[in-house]
Amino acid sequence: MFGEKQMDAMVSDIEGNITATARHAYGEEYLKSYRTSIMKISTKKTPFIMEDLSPVINSITDALLSPNPKACYIDGRGPWIMLFVRNCLPTLTGDRLIYKKFSPKTSLPAGVERE
Repeated sequence: MFGEKQMDAMVSDIEGNITATARHAYGEEYLKSYRTSIMKISTKKTPFIMEDLSPVINSITDALLSPNPKACYIDGRGPWIMLFVRNCLPTLTGDRLIYKKFSPKTSLPAGVERE
């Protein structure tokens, strides 16, 4: 996973390379809320983010080397929830639930708010 320093460097790189036109279209409030959301993600400890990626690597290896690979590999607790939402709930309900729970809480870009 990316640490706080790596995420800060990536966001700074994005902010440093954004054009004046794009900066005006998005607005300073949106760019600040974007940075805040990204930094919260990098420091947040949730049961859905795996610190140890070895189960994922093992699943990929198994899928590539197995003569009869499984149709679906699920590692960790988070993917089970997403699989349930996608397969057992109506699409509209699942999309709203996923958007509400997992989307970053940022303000709208200034260009969108003006319209």
